[in-house]
Amino acid sequence: MKKTLLAFCVILISLSTKAAENDWFVQIAVYNTYVSAAQFYNVDGQIFYSKDKYDFHRYFVGKFDEAGAEAESKKLEALGYNTSVMHESFFNATCTCYKTPPPRKLISSLQSIFFDFDKYNLRSESREQLNLMASNLKENSSFIASLRAHTDAKGNDSYNDRLSKNRANEARKYLIRRGIPASRIRIETYGEHNPIAKNELKNGVDTEEGRQLNRRVVLEILDSDGNSMSLVEPIAVPDELGVN
Repeated sequence: MKKTLLAFCVILISLSTKAAENDWFVQIAVYNTYVSAAQFYNVDGQIFYSKDKYDFHRYFVGKFDEAGAEAESKKLEALGYNTSVMHESFFNATCTCYKTPPPRKLISSLQSIFFDFDKYNLRSESREQLNLMASNLKENSSFIASLRAHTDAKGNDSYNDRLSKNRANEARKYLIRRGIPASRIRIETYGEHNPIAKNELKNGVDTEEGRQLNRRVVLEILDSDGNSMSLVEPIAVPDELGVN
């Protein structure tokens, strides 16, 4: 293993003869799971890979200038990966490239599930996401499901509180039918109070697209300490419907 690490460092050090403006790497650390390099942003075919005795899989994506590396790191962090930005000179002799953030086991990416107006029955695509969630939970017996339920702003507070609870409970019951114990499912309900999109425009006209985005349950897998262990795909909200 030492020979492998040394050879890897020699490869990285040899890159220092290239243009100084492009001598920054982004390191991605994935624990206990191999991920195809094609999943990461690739620049000119520059992806280096290694695995150590602790089952860390490390991908070194490059080469960038410093600003480009920082931007690439933010993209990958948004997808849920541990990353660090490092200069080529960091690899000299001591191989500090192996000092990484804490390990994180990569779980399949999960999408939020959505509901029709004033409904809490599951759509077919929602069941597909819950099936994926259940499969991951079965493979990792210490992990738990987090279901965060929301509504749009139609109706009063108490009605929407009940509706969001019904939506969460439908997802919960589906996971139980898929073999996940109720003790491993955490529910949070928000009613209409945590929108990600505008329910109506400034002129008071309803926006169905915004309301649809708000009628959702966010799915996430957590470890026993409450740390996120899944990639939660962000919901694309059009600029004109953003709440901030």
